[in-house]
Amino acid sequence: MKKPVILLILTVLIAFPASAGLYGVDDVDFEEDLPSEHKEGEELEVYGFAEGHRLDELRIYQETSGSDKILEDKHCGAANSCATEFEDSFEEGEKTFYIWARAKSSSGSTVTDSSERQTVNIKEDEAKVDKVEIKPDSDKTVDVGEWQEINGTAEGENLDEIEIRIKDDDEWETDHEESCSGTECNISKEFRRTAETSEKFKIKASAGDDEKKSDEVEITWEEKDAELDVNVEDQDGDALRDAKVTALKFKQGYTEKSVRRNEYSESSESSRIGDREIGFSLEDRELKAYAKYFSGYEDVEWSNLALESSDNNESIYRYELDTDSGDRGDHTKHVAEQEATVSSETENITVRLVVDGEELDAFTAEINRSEDQEFAQVRERGRTHTEGTDTTISTKSDLESYTEHTDSSGKASFQLPEGRYRMKAQKAGYSAEHRTIGLDSGDQRGITLSLNKREEDEEDEEEEDEDDDSDPERGDVTLERVSMDSSVCKGDETTVHIEFKNQGDKERAFRLAGEGLGSTFDRAYVLEGKETKNVNYTFSDVQGSGNERVKFNTGYDSRERTVQVRDCPSKKEDGDVKFRMRPSEVRAGQSVQVSGYVDTQTRKQVDIKLDGERRTSTHTEPDGFFRANIRSETVGQRIVEVKSGEKSTEANLRVLPTVSVNSITAPDKAFEGERIEICGQVESQTTPLVVLKEDGQIVESKNADGNVCFERRPSKGHKDYEIQVFNQGATASREKRIRVFESGEEVRSFPDRITTVPSGSGVVKIELYNTHDEFKRYELELEGLPRDWVSMSGRGASLDTGQRKTKHIYITPKEEGLFETTLNVRSEGEVIYTQEIDVRSGGTYERESLWVRLRRWWRYR
Repeated sequence: MKKPVILLILTVLIAFPASAGLYGVDDVDFEEDLPSEHKEGEELEVYGFAEGHRLDELRIYQETSGSDKILEDKHCGAANSCATEFEDSFEEGEKTFYIWARAKSSSGSTVTDSSERQTVNIKEDEAKVDKVEIKPDSDKTVDVGEWQEINGTAEGENLDEIEIRIKDDDEWETDHEESCSGTECNISKEFRRTAETSEKFKIKASAGDDEKKSDEVEITWEEKDAELDVNVEDQDGDALRDAKVTALKFKQGYTEKSVRRNEYSESSESSRIGDREIGFSLEDRELKAYAKYFSGYEDVEWSNLALESSDNNESIYRYELDTDSGDRGDHTKHVAEQEATVSSETENITVRLVVDGEELDAFTAEINRSEDQEFAQVRERGRTHTEGTDTTISTKSDLESYTEHTDSSGKASFQLPEGRYRMKAQKAGYSAEHRTIGLDSGDQRGITLSLNKREEDEEDEEEEDEDDDSDPERGDVTLERVSMDSSVCKGDETTVHIEFKNQGDKERAFRLAGEGLGSTFDRAYVLEGKETKNVNYTFSDVQGSGNERVKFNTGYDSRERTVQVRDCPSKKEDGDVKFRMRPSEVRAGQSVQVSGYVDTQTRKQVDIKLDGERRTSTHTEPDGFFRANIRSETVGQRIVEVKSGEKSTEANLRVLPTVSVNSITAPDKAFEGERIEICGQVESQTTPLVVLKEDGQIVESKNADGNVCFERRPSKGHKDYEIQVFNQGATASREKRIRVFESGEEVRSFPDRITTVPSGSGVVKIELYNTHDEFKRYELELEGLPRDWVSMSGRGASLDTGQRKTKHIYITPKEEGLFETTLNVRSEGEVIYTQEIDVRSGGTYERESLWVRLRRWWRYR
């Protein structure tokens, strides 16, 4: 007994101090390997850890020529694991690091260990230029007055600057520069020359002391004729062959319409336009301009009687009349007139009549105040004639003229120098038609002139149509009102006010499009049934010359307006800054062109700011013009400031939101009546309107963004769903087609009783219908009958969603009696359908005894 006790005591005495004082370092290392190279000036991260027993301290060391430097020292508090980290930048050179750990017993004894050394080469941040390119990458010829964009790109390390350089008198000068950072850098600027010349460009990039230049490219500006196609058609839109088309080039200051007695006439196309008369009379220095309008509208008001312009020996008299189209009565005469004193020996006089925002008539004549003159335009039998005398008007004999005849397709093609032209088309048996257009160098344009037949019966029909007050049949979305200025200076902006209405009872999504004055727009809208909406659109940087047509279309209804685009002189003071934006209304992220003029004799730097923040800078061209591009990602009203020296000017930029439907999710297959969810991932800077269309019809809408979902219970068939988003005229959509199956039972079987004879057979018919949205495998089994009584063509069936299949089980009893059996249908191992079926063989309905059934089971098991 003593021996075991002694051994036990010894074991306890030996084990107790060992377990109580256990300490040591099992593992110490870097948590992550250090990189072999690292850039000077960037922070290097060092992570270390240790594992063991009673860890006391963990350090990160850097080797040095003297004593190693402790970078981080952490007390571990007798833990079994410990970690630490260090971040700092180092100077150039090789740096060696290691991790050191110490463990301490309760009595104060210690043990240490350290990791392997890791060396990092700290390298000076390299600056170099690898590649510099210019686009266009080859010599190019453009039209005089056109802009040519020069793009530069550079690649390298720690790029500092990129420049566009121009060769001037065999010396390269920097025209535009941008600061760089990182490995890539870009620069872009547009250049324009107003006379024939050639200039060389190249790109220069620098990084530290390193620099590289691109190849040189030469841009040549030269005059180029404009290409004009004139299509001539009749009133039915059919092409007219062998029609004579004349292009009459106006000289500077030539009147747009030469008025002689009974020479000029034109027909009216609008049934609501009443008779009118416009003209002026001149006695000595006293001029009296007037307008008379005969209409069936009772409520009318002269809203604008103005001497619109009186610059450069030209006076424009504008008469603007607003009518209330709802009140019709007897024809009433509405008269307005203006008086003025002619101050110069010769002057161009223009009289214009505008009714409800639409210019109905205008003419221009050159007068001499020493002569008495009177002109009037009078409407007779559906046509308007100009009557009067003019002894000082210019003749056509001193103007350049170009003539072509139309081919079999009704087209005449011209090559014309830059300038303003009066295009006239005429053909025997038709009334002549004309239009004034402006052509710039290199333009490629096409216009259509329509000629009406000169037949008396057609004139009578036209007159009858104009007396008809009934409105034409209108589409779903009609343009109720389109109002805009009838005159605008080239380069300025003008705003159109549009009112449209959904004539139907259902919600309607549509697009409003506009084209003219050098720009186009296309906006999407949604209107409730019978809803009316008013919108404004601004045509910025108006282009064209003379009377320009502006077209508006909703897809159901269209309107046209005529706007006179005039060349208006601008007054500039020394150092003045003038600019325009094109467009002045953009979507977020869209580029805006800022172009203008600085009145300067030398090239000057131009800074462009957006809400006070500098976005870009450029230099003026030799003629004082400049151009640059900016963009804004923030929606709302932004302020654009252009500054050169001490002079600056501002303008408002409206930034509209963008919309997108990044994805649409919905099941590919469903069953009729089943609730499904159609979701779209919608993105926009502000909350948009989201609509769900089913087979092209709007069925639901909501204001939301992010993941927007709609619930539907579709009917049988193929269903096309579209999620469409609208936000301030912008739209986007995604579509998804879903196949919807007829609802039904997954399994049906019949009959539930089978009667057979010994020599006959019975059949169990099972109909399977996969009502799940995934592929299914079905297993069939008939239990309770001997195996040799039952046969079937395969014990299973595989069905896709919505697929049907019929299976047959044939039973041939070999004994008489009434037998009970069970039909089981399984899918994925689970019984989804079961049915009890009685099988009677022979002429008895008596049930078998338990003993007989047990014996048969044993026999046929």
